[in-house]
Amino acid sequence: MREIILREQREGLRLTVDPVTKLPFTEDTIRRATAKGSRFYREAEGHDLVASGHQKRDEFFAQQVRIDRAGSAFLRSYHAQLWGEEYLPAFGAAGNVAAKGTPGTTWLGSTVVPDPFAVSGTDPAGRRYQVVVNATADALGDATIVLIAIDGGDETNIADGTIIKWVNPPPGSQPDATVVLDRFRGGLDAETDADFAKRLGARLRHKPASGNWSHIRTFARQASVSVEDAFVYPCAFHSGTVLVIVTSKRGADTGPLARVPSLSILSAVTSLLVPPGSPVLAGRAHLVVLPPQVEPSDMVVQLAQPLGSGAGWTDLVPFPQVDGTDAVTITSLGDQTHFEITASSAGQLPQGVTGPLSDVHLMVWDPDASAFEQLFVNTVEDLGAGVYAVVLGQAPTRTLALGDWISPAMARSDALATGVNAYFDSLGPGEVIDLANDERSVRAFRNPVTSEEFPSRAGQSVLTFLGEALGTPVSDSTLASISLSTPSIPSDPILGPNLIVVGKFAVYALS
Repeated sequence: MREIILREQREGLRLTVDPVTKLPFTEDTIRRATAKGSRFYREAEGHDLVASGHQKRDEFFAQQVRIDRAGSAFLRSYHAQLWGEEYLPAFGAAGNVAAKGTPGTTWLGSTVVPDPFAVSGTDPAGRRYQVVVNATADALGDATIVLIAIDGGDETNIADGTIIKWVNPPPGSQPDATVVLDRFRGGLDAETDADFAKRLGARLRHKPASGNWSHIRTFARQASVSVEDAFVYPCAFHSGTVLVIVTSKRGADTGPLARVPSLSILSAVTSLLVPPGSPVLAGRAHLVVLPPQVEPSDMVVQLAQPLGSGAGWTDLVPFPQVDGTDAVTITSLGDQTHFEITASSAGQLPQGVTGPLSDVHLMVWDPDASAFEQLFVNTVEDLGAGVYAVVLGQAPTRTLALGDWISPAMARSDALATGVNAYFDSLGPGEVIDLANDERSVRAFRNPVTSEEFPSRAGQSVLTFLGEALGTPVSDSTLASISLSTPSIPSDPILGPNLIVVGKFAVYALS
């Protein structure tokens, strides 16, 4: 803007007469009059700074009025108040504990949290937990009890083996219990700005009104900060019925089951939505809340990336290689440091040697954690016919098993696994009826529809996620095989829809 003002000033001076010489202003005079530091220059600079300030404020405001770009202050003081939404508080986890008492001892539970009449306890940090369902000690005095955290937050996802001290134990009960079967799941800290913006944006995209599917979805997401999303199936069973499928945020959980909601999440959504106890839906509504059923899909991907590099493959000649769509698997297992793998052909070791060869780097996919683990390889020997004997220097953390998938090592295996999990987390559950042949198909399809949010089919899109996770070192990629691309239809809608999750995964060099 400054240069525009000065240009106009120069043009104006050329059309006027110097009052001293009575002659037109010379170019030298005009140049000196508009040079840096002159009165004209300073005035133009001032106008430019004032206008730039207004422009920046306008630009800032234009960003803040958009929910997906607004900062924390605008989200809380403007958007939340405008739409009557509040940030969701922290939510507690749920899990199982093993308790002991005299045979017949009963620990009273309640789905109302907190309930002073239910048995409760505390963990070593003082966080409170409550019995959900009545449990009775068997003839040996043992009982497995389901607890829900009264307090919220990530910290309520307590580990297996944690001691819970009873606050109001029933007569005959031992003073404490122990977390068993697995860590507690479902606990999450208070809602973040990003999650709030995403939830509010979904509400505006599909307007909730008069109990429509978007209204039910909005209520379900308000039930707990741990709810990732809710999928609504009108008329799933018959006219007037509604099926709601809930997925949970991954949080600190790992593995393919991380999005399956815990008991605490399902209980919170059920309490809010299902009549007659629902405070938001009419008592005559027939509504069922369920988790999705998972269907693992195995996938083989080939990537073209640098060789012998920290940005790509660890080895100059990545081993093993594939010639087709089958992954390289463990086909014989002596112990946790001695096993054999079967590849598509013999002679895949560098320079075609048979070995035993050291300095070969491998990794194994852990389907329970949905992650790679680097193997400490001592030697690899070519036994012929595509069979290779592998000797490890130490046993891996994961217990190896027949059928495990082996891949050539890469330094950024964690980033690759993150991309794999991000892709499968972007998928949603499938349908509960055959839309092509069922007369309910005009109503009983999934909402939101798969073409708008959370597609249910798995396939080539995984390469986009892997490219974003690994960045520019990946010059090319291909999906060699996938075992399941479309979730199957359940035999009965009451079983709930199927959700494709990552099963086994392997990656190989693309030549």
